[in-house]
Amino acid sequence: MNSAAGQVAQSVRWTGISKAVAQGSTFATTLILVRLLSREDFGLFALALFYIGLIDMFVELGLSSAIIQRKNLNDSQLSSCFWVLAACSGLLFTASFLAAPGIMATIFSDERLIPIIQLISVVLLVIPLSATATGILSRKLRLDTIAKIELSAAIIRCVASLFLAFSGFGVMSLVYAFVGERILVALLLTLASNWRPRGCKIEDSVKSLLIFGAHITAGRLLWYVYSRLDTLVVGRLLGVEVLGVYNVAFQIANAFQQFISSVCYRIALPAFSKLQDSPELRGTVIKASRYLAIVALPVFFGIVVTAPDIVNLFLGPKWIDAVAVIQVLAIIASLQALSGLLAQSVNAVGKPSVNTRINLVSVPVFAIGFYFGASLGGLPGVLAAWIFMFPLRYLVVALATRSAVGVDLRLYLRAIAGPLIAAAVMAAIVQALLLLLQDWTPAGRLPMLVALGATAYALGAFVIFRSSARELVSMLLPRFSRVAP
Repeated sequence: MNSAAGQVAQSVRWTGISKAVAQGSTFATTLILVRLLSREDFGLFALALFYIGLIDMFVELGLSSAIIQRKNLNDSQLSSCFWVLAACSGLLFTASFLAAPGIMATIFSDERLIPIIQLISVVLLVIPLSATATGILSRKLRLDTIAKIELSAAIIRCVASLFLAFSGFGVMSLVYAFVGERILVALLLTLASNWRPRGCKIEDSVKSLLIFGAHITAGRLLWYVYSRLDTLVVGRLLGVEVLGVYNVAFQIANAFQQFISSVCYRIALPAFSKLQDSPELRGTVIKASRYLAIVALPVFFGIVVTAPDIVNLFLGPKWIDAVAVIQVLAIIASLQALSGLLAQSVNAVGKPSVNTRINLVSVPVFAIGFYFGASLGGLPGVLAAWIFMFPLRYLVVALATRSAVGVDLRLYLRAIAGPLIAAAVMAAIVQALLLLLQDWTPAGRLPMLVALGATAYALGAFVIFRSSARELVSMLLPRFSRVAP
């Protein structure tokens, strides 16, 4: 294994372990918080996160991705990137603190959003540090360092949010913990990168970086808007309480998708970028998609069939409305995971405008779909809009990847077909067992369903895609693969 491949494998292992622990801690914390906080608390926090996430993407200017993708980059250019980000973040923080809270409160007719958004806006000030440091560490494939820092901060956030919730801070327990985590991550990443900006000077050579970053930013902003339009529509048309249910269900259904984004996509962009001029890129994208499907599809299919027990066991009866939402969003998350990897390959070859155009069309289409879905059918109508629209978008992304990167769609579909079949068979077996054990309590039934599902999928993997499964194990667990028969 060459040094670059070894760094990628190590990054996958450490990032996977760190993100798994962080996601598990966050999930466990959420299960406790849903019993301490109200539905409205989660709804308010969801609206605030939608707003700050949108601004967050804009102020970063895509320069972190530009730093990763650029073949040659000197320290002076890095300093220029930092000062551009610093100026942008200062301006947006001022505007966000003074004006945006009132606008959001007016839109949603809830003045409780004002102090929440004002406090969360503080995270904008540390984005220049975190974005530049992340780009530097990613270029060096030190993604394990990033993951360890984020894991430490996530655990601290979980502990802080629980302490504050038990102390009666309500929705602010979520807000304080979130802000503290972002500041801590920015400071630790800056220390780990061992880089400090030079004097305040913007070089002309950074222009191409800004152009690339602008395309990335536009694509991300449009992606974020279309993918979170459901939050705005549900909050505006169906109310904060319904949004609270939707948001909790969204967190459960997308927990693994967020894990994938943190692990696979973070590694994919620098790894694909190193192959951007090589014919090996197309085969690498297909192989990475197959590995992703092997790991991700059984998890999402398992969430779909076990959602009733998950809700009854962990959330309680008052959250029973979240079952159908979890099931639909888990299906959508499986498609998002696969399409997101394709989008990273397009960025890696220097064509982010392709993703921008796709997202530009997605925004009005999804906005119309969610609006009419919510207006005519309430929450089920929003879910129906997801089911109808996102598979079409996935197809468009796949066709665009074929054009921009040269990925053969027949080989791509063949690569993910095996994991898809094995996951579907596993889901059918688990569903049959669920019917047989319907008299059992969720606490006794869920562990058996998970164990049987894992066994069924492992057997399917052995029969359908044995060699790919062995390759994946060899990459992630090299010591185990050396002693395995």
